[in-house]
Amino acid sequence: MGKISVNQHGYLYFDFTWKGMRCREGTKLKDNPENRRRLQKKLDLIQAEIGLGVFDYARHFPGGNKIHIFGRQRICEEITFKEFANTWLSEKKPRLKASYWRNMNYYFYAGILPYFGSFKMTEIKEQDIEQFLVQLTSRKGKKEKTLSGRGVNNYLTLLKEIFNSAERRKFIETNPAEFVKKMEEDAPDVNPLSMEEVKLFLECVPVDYHRYFFVSFFTGMRPNEQIALRWQHIDFVYKKLSVRVGRVFGVEGRPKTKGSVRDIDILAPVDHILKAHKADSPQDTEYVFTNQKGKPIDPANLRNR
Repeated sequence: MGKISVNQHGYLYFDFTWKGMRCREGTKLKDNPENRRRLQKKLDLIQAEIGLGVFDYARHFPGGNKIHIFGRQRICEEITFKEFANTWLSEKKPRLKASYWRNMNYYFYAGILPYFGSFKMTEIKEQDIEQFLVQLTSRKGKKEKTLSGRGVNNYLTLLKEIFNSAERRKFIETNPAEFVKKMEEDAPDVNPLSMEEVKLFLECVPVDYHRYFFVSFFTGMRPNEQIALRWQHIDFVYKKLSVRVGRVFGVEGRPKTKGSVRDIDILAPVDHILKAHKADSPQDTEYVFTNQKGKPIDPANLRNR
């Protein structure tokens, strides 16, 4: 593993091993957090290229200490889409939320990798991507329906990200996905329940979940936000409910967007329900809505019920 180090004069340098030789390449940057972040990004790229077998010493360090040994090399044209994309995915994982990572993996392994995996990166053209999208439009998804425009665009968005990275890192000269247009997306029909339908639903829902759904209807919280709701997020004095966390596939994190971080006014009926629920809950309960074991509700299990 490479690292960023500092010399006796306070300047940063790269320290890594390639082809069994230790390389220490100096910079004109002083040691401070911002410069370390800048150099770490470049070092991450170097390490990724070394892992792929396509590292070009002369491209990164044209005046490097070992240019006389390694000379100028040509970027390997034999790297496959599978090799590049797998490395790119592994680099992305630590920076992504679990839910987004799961979706990205699905699109990658269910469609993109089987189609492009054996292609050389330099062989893929715009028409190859267009043909892939045509194939996707005939693929059947849930309930035997063909993929929607939005579903196809999810695959295209991921492809664009991969090729943007490849172009930026000089693995390819041009991005074959750059000018591929997204499909039109139909706006989903929104058909909210009427107040009478809400009342009927609450009358029929099992008593154990009546309070959960009551709060859901009259706060507008998303399921992943509501199952992560803790008592500390509720201010009964100022009648505010703070949305600060979401829970997806058992992993908690910040809500999906900045706009999702918000405070919700607690209406009088909701205030009454929450106070009654708190009175009936064990004192050491952290989460507002739990299962019989005191753990956060599993939304999949709730849907099945």
